[in-house]
Amino acid sequence: MKDTKILFQYEGFFSHSIVNKLIRDFYEINKIHKLPTSVFKKMLIVMIEILENNYKYVQSIQNELPEGINLPYIKISKIARGFEIESANPLKIEHVSLLENKIKEINEYNKVLLKEFYLKKLLEGVYIEKDTPGVGLIRIAKITHNKIKYSFKQIDNKFLNYTLRIKVYSNT
Repeated sequence: MKDTKILFQYEGFFSHSIVNKLIRDFYEINKIHKLPTSVFKKMLIVMIEILENNYKYVQSIQNELPEGINLPYIKISKIARGFEIESANPLKIEHVSLLENKIKEINEYNKVLLKEFYLKKLLEGVYIEKDTPGVGLIRIAKITHNKIKYSFKQIDNKFLNYTLRIKVYSNT
């Protein structure tokens, strides 16, 4: 798309120090591009959720990753009506159906049902030990008012590359 301009991009494994640096870098980008406050806050929340989920998940599987695997990344682009945040990371094939079902479920809800679902999951989370996709993805959809776009690309017989795309429009 010719109306797309990459504002921010990082490729590599995440750590707490890298996540902090990326958040600081995003603040600097905001100073340059003077994003509307509501858009900046939404994008920051989405970015933090994505980075946190990516970091936690990849840390849990890092010792199993094959040589030469595509590195995780995050990219923020200016698009015609707003912004797009894209991220990718390796994913074990055995975790695909759980993640895909969760995203499909989230994408089915309208704004009101999504809010109710989010609150329900927050309350459930207080009582269970969580190691599955949960409130982060719901929060992303709730805040952006957009469907979560995703794709999978097979790497080998054990891993896929999982790509997530979230749009944040300037008028929502």
